[in-house]
Amino acid sequence: MKYNYSGNIESISSIVDEINNGRKFQLFPTNEITHANIKNNVFEISGLFCKGIGKINEQKGSLNIDLKVRLKRQFTLSGIFVIILLSGFIWGENVIINGDSDPTLWERIGFVLIGIFAFIVIPGFILMKLKKSFENKLKSFIK
Repeated sequence: MKYNYSGNIESISSIVDEINNGRKFQLFPTNEITHANIKNNVFEISGLFCKGIGKINEQKGSLNIDLKVRLKRQFTLSGIFVIILLSGFIWGENVIINGDSDPTLWERIGFVLIGIFAFIVIPGFILMKLKKSFENKLKSFIK
């Protein structure tokens, strides 16, 4: 996402200071912006679930910020771990499903799909909604 900011680098630095000084104790996890940093024309901003990294370019008295928001790596790595764990149901030899010691390949695939839906698809939709709300908070902060 590209943002046009009609200010200079010092005004963005004041926004970064406002974010870092406004941090408070959080009892429950929220999707608020908790940390920001500017280093070598790279604007980093992060929350509990998402992280945004942007490159700052100066043009004609305004700043263009090319910002990319992504989920933090621990959520992606946990999804990959779950897929690897669930693939053991398909390729494992000693798998028992519903008391059947030798289930067919289609039964194994069915149980893996149920697991993928429960542990990856549903949390993925929730995390994508959190990512979208984080992007909206970034838009309001930068404008």
